[in-house]
Amino acid sequence: MFLVGMSMPYFMGVAENHSGIHSLTGSQPMMSWEMILFHVLVVSLLSNIGKLCPVFFYRNRKLRERLALSIGMFTRGEVGAGIIFIALGYHLGGPALVISVLTLVLNLILTGIFVVWVKKLALISYRG
Repeated sequence: MFLVGMSMPYFMGVAENHSGIHSLTGSQPMMSWEMILFHVLVVSLLSNIGKLCPVFFYRNRKLRERLALSIGMFTRGEVGAGIIFIALGYHLGGPALVISVLTLVLNLILTGIFVVWVKKLALISYRG
């Protein structure tokens, strides 16, 4: 993730009138921090619920194993970083970009918790 962050294009301090490009999303008014936090939590929750898909398949495996597999996918940050690259390439910005970056950051911060959770589920699954 460090290398992904270091390879992101420089976009701070670039004057819009010099680049000649106008962004509809970049011209949206910024939300309050409370509203941004709410959106970050909702987007994180929805994206992680979507990654629980393996729980409903692989019926020949234990539920804890399927849940561990699903939680292991929560930390897939390079996908979010790729989407942010695309957004920057299309000169998108504003609250949508802020929310997507903060959602990626939140999931990366929670990586340690997810790893411990997966380890506990896997150990319980293989003991019983």
